[in-house]
Amino acid sequence: MGAFSRKSLSGSKLIVVKVGSSSLIDSSGRLNSSNFKKIASEISGLSKKLGKKIVLVTSGAIAAGKDKLGSRSLSTIQEKQAAAAIGQGILMKEYEQSFLEHGILIGQVLLTRDALEHRRRYINARNTIDQILSFGAVPVINENDTVSVDEIKFGDNDTMSALVANLMGADLLIMLSDVEGFIKEGSVISVVDKISKDIELAAGGSTSGYGTGGMITKISAAKTALAAGIPTVIAGFKEIDILSKIVSGEDIGTVFVPKPSKIESKKRWLMSGKKPSGKVAVDDGARKALVEHGKSLLPVGIKDVKGKFFRGDVVSITDPSSHEIARGITNYDSEEISKIKGKNSSDAENVLGALHSDEVIHRNNMVII
Repeated sequence: MGAFSRKSLSGSKLIVVKVGSSSLIDSSGRLNSSNFKKIASEISGLSKKLGKKIVLVTSGAIAAGKDKLGSRSLSTIQEKQAAAAIGQGILMKEYEQSFLEHGILIGQVLLTRDALEHRRRYINARNTIDQILSFGAVPVINENDTVSVDEIKFGDNDTMSALVANLMGADLLIMLSDVEGFIKEGSVISVVDKISKDIELAAGGSTSGYGTGGMITKISAAKTALAAGIPTVIAGFKEIDILSKIVSGEDIGTVFVPKPSKIESKKRWLMSGKKPSGKVAVDDGARKALVEHGKSLLPVGIKDVKGKFFRGDVVSITDPSSHEIARGITNYDSEEISKIKGKNSSDAENVLGALHSDEVIHRNNMVII
């Protein structure tokens, strides 16, 4: 692949835009109508003038509920879930009014992680969002905070935006934030070709008392999107015409450069669907075979098995440093793998009596991360 050019972003037809809570509120923590008008105006411009299809992933339900509840403290999961239930309607009303000024309808979509775990529900979610786009409306997607404990406890919608980008096979993911991009040593990095350990270590914590994520969650989300071949941009929400500037190729924010090509639908599901049921640790030889040579995973390259899982489950594949390098559908139960790990095919067959497959995980059912 040749040198990356920001101008290539102009060819993006389907764009996922993520807006965080900190971009939707004022200094007192109340929803700021002018910010909703800004995002609606910018999305309208991309849609009507450039013919782009935009999917909007938003945070803000808890912040909106917290605003209505006044000074009440939200210290428990149940209180935050209730605040999200109160705030979701308020959040959508702001969006509806702002988009209607441009003659655009919106469609609310509330997702939970388990909606993407099962292949049939995954496809149904994709088809529904695609139909909203076909109506000329803008899908406004939020994590269903009212029932999703993990989302409230561990992060915001950065991860959700990457999963939605994977789900829809988007051409571009834009995460708008209260920071101007990925900052290292006091300066915004324009282009990141690879998310290295140094990049991850340089990512800080949350910058807002209202959002629940920070740069580290954005880096993690970008990593997921990049593995699916989707370029990702982190940029400041406050910049005038930020979306059009990004799409036109201006040097603004940080663009994370993806792998050369997109992955197929089945492998996108492996990344954005079911959480891994367990882990399979491999040696360095197996890592090279998988990552560098596109091979399947054989028993001989496996060093350890963690968790209890069954044939047909999605499992994580980790390297000798315990970093996840791939994810795939296993042909064996965890107990079976424990018995044949480190063995060649003939020895493995002697142990089990018969093999389901020569491969523990076939390349066609695996995605490299």
